[in-house]
Amino acid sequence: MNEVIPGLYASAPEPLGFGPSLEIRAFLLQRDRGNLLLYRPIRWSET
Repeated sequence: MNEVIPGLYASAPEPLGFGPSLEIRAFLLQRDRGNLLLYRPIRWSET
């Protein structure tokens, strides 16, 4: 995941299953009260 701004990370774009020409990213916001994952792609990995 790439850090977009401090505490906000974005994954590489991945094609949507129902529309391969469309791409979506996962976003992770790190917070003191707990992290927030905005979308989880099918091939999620913690690297």
